[in-house]
Amino acid sequence: MRKALIGALTLSCLGTPPAVSQEGFVLQETPSAQCSIYLCETINGPSYAPDGSILRPIGWEKWVFIGSPLTPDELNGGKATFREFHSVYIEPSAFDHYRAFGEFPNGTQIVKARTLIYRPEDGDMCLDFNEDTGACLAVSGWGYFNGDYSGFELTVKDTTRFDDPGGWVYMNFGEERPWAPTAEPFDAAACNACHEANGGDDFVFTQFYPVLRDNDPKLKQGVKPATTHTEEKDASLRQLPPSPSPVPVDEEALFAYLQNREYQSFETQDAEGHPSAGPHLDYGDQVKVFFSDTVAQSLRGGYDAHPQGAALVKELYKADTDEPAGWAVAVKTEADSDNGEGWFWVEYMSTQDPTQKPVAAGNGVGLCTSCHQGGNDFVLSQLPD
Repeated sequence: MRKALIGALTLSCLGTPPAVSQEGFVLQETPSAQCSIYLCETINGPSYAPDGSILRPIGWEKWVFIGSPLTPDELNGGKATFREFHSVYIEPSAFDHYRAFGEFPNGTQIVKARTLIYRPEDGDMCLDFNEDTGACLAVSGWGYFNGDYSGFELTVKDTTRFDDPGGWVYMNFGEERPWAPTAEPFDAAACNACHEANGGDDFVFTQFYPVLRDNDPKLKQGVKPATTHTEEKDASLRQLPPSPSPVPVDEEALFAYLQNREYQSFETQDAEGHPSAGPHLDYGDQVKVFFSDTVAQSLRGGYDAHPQGAALVKELYKADTDEPAGWAVAVKTEADSDNGEGWFWVEYMSTQDPTQKPVAAGNGVGLCTSCHQGGNDFVLSQLPD
């Protein structure tokens, strides 16, 4: 359980900030710290509603812009997990602290303002449009351009307030504007595992933000950031002997195998659903995991690498449904994991149409390996109690 939410952390170098009315709420604005070359004594942390939910920050547009990742559908088999622009900002006093000490302090706030990719139907700004790439021709050339806002998210770190991994919590204030004035953090399993496994430094994807990289004193001093990544394991270390996989990797045979629910004969399986630790259907949706005998034995024995033939099937559920809406499958086809290339991956978003999958099935699928590389030899799932 998260630690009790009491009090507020809205502190400023400028003294008591003015009250700001926001969609029926009265909250304290957290203005940018005006401390020049000097560090603030406090961090402008988030504000909290009486029920402990977190208030959407005001004035975030004036925060420090650190980057805008984009992973469009056209580069991800038509089903990108995050298909919009993600314009990311960090609260200035937290940025000043990071620039001075190379660490994110308690009270750090990072905003992700999502915007759709501009399409011709949104107006007449495209001089031409490429249906294959989704690119728009503007006066500056072919490219991707920002459309309307499509969501607002906030990340907060506070190890004294939250017992989620790393002290980080993540919340979404909605897709449609006006965005909600308050939000509750997601369940930790929905975001923390992926951020812990893949974030360049302290759960944050600093590797993709040049503003953070260029202002990290650890890098300037030649010191590697204290990453949360699990070190790559040598597959030649302790490992059970290979065995035939009970789960086929031929796609036609695999889909028939899944539809027949043959994996439900595995001795080791979740008795009930639990929130997904990754973007299967939607973050936080329920999943049930079925472990082949070899991978279950390997996990129980604490082996450094799982044997060739290890297999897992994950049933994917949408909210308020009793029947799976799809499956995610991982089968180790080689003795050496080889940065995920030794694993076969596929995810189906339908139990009836095998073409409904976010990426092409195969070994080393980037969308799968990037999240799973932080697990025990690419396995994030824990054995049921």
